[in-house]
Amino acid sequence: MSESPFKVSEQTAPYSISKSPTFESSPVVDVSELRSHPELINLPIPSDQQIAIIKAALSGNNIKVQAFAGTGKTTTIQQISAVVKRDALYLAFNRAILEEIRSKLPSHVKAKTAHGIAWGAMVGPSELMREKLAGSKELWFNQNIAKFTGGKISKTLLAMVKKCVKNFMKSVDDEITEIHISVAHQLKIQKLTESNLDKLLGFLADLAQKHRDGSQSDHHKDIKAIYGIARQDSANKKLTIPVMLAKVLTENECQELIKQAIKNAANYSAIDPISYEDFPAKLYKKIVNHPATNSQQGNTTAQLTSGILSAAKNLWDNMTNPESECAIDHDGYLKLWQLSGPQINAEVIYVDEAQDLDPVMLDVLNKQNAQMIWLGDSYQQIYAWRGAVNALHHINNCAELELTETYRCAKSLVHYANAALKKLKEPREIVSNKIYETNSISKTAIIARTNATLFDSAFNMSDRNEKFVWTDRAFDPKKLINHCEDIIKVDDGIEPFMEIYKEFGSVKEIEISLEEEANDLIGRPLSLCKRFNFKLDKIQSALFKMQRSIDSNANTVLTTAHKSKGQEWDKVILCEDFYEAIERERRSDKNTTHEWNLLYVAVTRAKKELSMVDSILTLLGMGTANIIPAAQNTAATSL
Repeated sequence: MSESPFKVSEQTAPYSISKSPTFESSPVVDVSELRSHPELINLPIPSDQQIAIIKAALSGNNIKVQAFAGTGKTTTIQQISAVVKRDALYLAFNRAILEEIRSKLPSHVKAKTAHGIAWGAMVGPSELMREKLAGSKELWFNQNIAKFTGGKISKTLLAMVKKCVKNFMKSVDDEITEIHISVAHQLKIQKLTESNLDKLLGFLADLAQKHRDGSQSDHHKDIKAIYGIARQDSANKKLTIPVMLAKVLTENECQELIKQAIKNAANYSAIDPISYEDFPAKLYKKIVNHPATNSQQGNTTAQLTSGILSAAKNLWDNMTNPESECAIDHDGYLKLWQLSGPQINAEVIYVDEAQDLDPVMLDVLNKQNAQMIWLGDSYQQIYAWRGAVNALHHINNCAELELTETYRCAKSLVHYANAALKKLKEPREIVSNKIYETNSISKTAIIARTNATLFDSAFNMSDRNEKFVWTDRAFDPKKLINHCEDIIKVDDGIEPFMEIYKEFGSVKEIEISLEEEANDLIGRPLSLCKRFNFKLDKIQSALFKMQRSIDSNANTVLTTAHKSKGQEWDKVILCEDFYEAIERERRSDKNTTHEWNLLYVAVTRAKKELSMVDSILTLLGMGTANIIPAAQNTAATSL
């Protein structure tokens, strides 16, 4: 089994270009000629680093540029394209960037997004495909999607099928295989095919392990509660593990089993977890021989896996068939375009935000016969969790250049960014000669790591009757309340209204689904439910009060690190949850790179002033003693 659903097959990795396409290179010019080049007169004077990049581009070779935050990527692309006169494509990361840069590029450079190009090739020419795309918003949340899988299918398996297709669409693979079943679902398949005996033995072993260091009274209470659940489930005609346990052992026998298992395990090792081998022989034999534990499952792991793959292939075939009523989404037609082996009509391709490329698009670009100019910042890679690939690490055999001078951050602030880079083991440093003439702060941004913290800040400001700009354009209190209402119904065991929640039997299942795949549509209302203890009236009151505080003309912006990328403000205030996120990953022995990248992004949004709590300063290894007073208008302060 693969460790990652986005693993690149051996046939396509690494992404490397053995040679650059052959172009007639432009005449070699010296630095002074470039600085006085007539096409550059109306642009900022190129720095030495920008001169080096322009000269490399003029040579016709492929190049990649590590451009740190605020170092003038857009300006550099303008400078290159002004001098390099070949037909070119600028590949924008998203529509917002596209709209911003389109007017800044010369006429021989076309600016598009990856999805825009794919749409033109796969959707635009076909009325049927356009109609299919119209249903994309409801595609994954509509239970009717089950009819496109080739037969009857349970909600549990349908969730696995949908995730399998999504993983395939994010991969560079040609067909759906077992590798596209998520690791979490592979484990779930194994659980589904376990015998009743295995399930019960595992449950009792986990129960004994849970109370290993506790008191007898604790496990007595716990077991009593379990048998109470068993009676309730049995009355509701539910076949659950507590019901099975109650059929096999009396409550007193279960108490005895747990007590003896803990005692037996202590005689061997305090490290090894408790297993069925530690159970008292008499009770173990009763469990094994009881009719309730000997029923056979209808499917093996192999059969379930095969069924999921077959259903996933049927769903994908229907998504891509113009004659089928099944909708297709944006990732679907992008994947379809990649599978067609397209060639882009351009002599030069500028790839912006190369650190966050979709694997599908990277595969397409890797096969183009064009001069490739890759620009990005490895330390602003913040979408790896959804399968993004850092092209700067994968593209080989090309000139490697850099932009290290920031035109955004004041000279007194760059050492905070450099402190974050040092934690990421980057030996280079950002430099700045920027000194702002005025101490005025026109716009302030409060940047949080999570939406939950951002909501906290918004609620606190609304309580103080302070106005703010809310960067989430999709914010809709009524829709949020509807989602919260359905989550509360799930928590109460009541049938929810929306299809998106009908596959969940509990709030715990919702939480597990979010661990497998981040989804703000569900995650945001869930965090609100938790904050207000699942009380709908309190959620309603808080959201409508918050809505009254939103003002597009306010001087304070509330945003997350993810949404702040590409933006800048005079002053930035960092929320403490950056510290909490990094510490949480560190304590769990997990890779903290993603969290440090997010902190680096947030820190580098500030032009004049930067505020943060002492815990973040300590995390950066700077301490409160190193804070520069804000009196000189280029400083950082602590909250």
